[in-house]
Amino acid sequence: MKIPYIFASFQKLFLLLSKALDFLMPRNESEGHLLLLSDGEILSLLPRYDETRDRPLPEGIYSAFAYRNKNTEALVRLLKYQNNEKVRRVAGNALSEMLLSYLEEKFFFHGDKSILIVPIPMSVKEKRRRGWNQAEELAKGLCEKEELKDFFEYAPILEKVRETKRQTEMKSKKEREENLRGVFALSIGVKIKGKTIFLIDDVTTTGTTLQEARRTLKASGAKEVLCFTLAC
Repeated sequence: MKIPYIFASFQKLFLLLSKALDFLMPRNESEGHLLLLSDGEILSLLPRYDETRDRPLPEGIYSAFAYRNKNTEALVRLLKYQNNEKVRRVAGNALSEMLLSYLEEKFFFHGDKSILIVPIPMSVKEKRRRGWNQAEELAKGLCEKEELKDFFEYAPILEKVRETKRQTEMKSKKEREENLRGVFALSIGVKIKGKTIFLIDDVTTTGTTLQEARRTLKASGAKEVLCFTLAC
């Protein structure tokens, strides 16, 4: 048996054991409570961003839930650090509802997969360390939904080309912008001229990450780039 195969097998086993332990012993009371609830009960505990608007968002960025809430924070942690299947489903349903509402309002329904769904990427090192990218999981789930699959095409066409410091470590807007400047690049050979793109991420605070990704896509010829996140 080849060494890389053995390593991959141990890595998968470790992830399965981690998920089992995370389910049996969640990190805090809020996470454990959410896992015991039905999908509808979970959604009822999450404050909608449109109803609170406690954190202003730049134009073109839309978010489903207000992040400054213990249940929303627990949902995001379960998604980001445990890739919990139940939470991923709840999050996907909330995002698809938001996107459908937007599409109906803006009359984007063309029925020809005219919109590319692009997740915010992690660096290779980040993804290897965590084992998954929660933005990719959300984006793939959206494109697989029966009510959306005829209009969206999953397109992981952005790459994070260098490591960055955590945005939460940056003290000013200028520092955050400098930390992310030039961090994204379009995959080699990809053509997006004239395309409409929906960027997907789990959480946005200042919107700096999404704005930098949008800048990269617009510079590569995208017609319109809008951003949708689970929480803000």
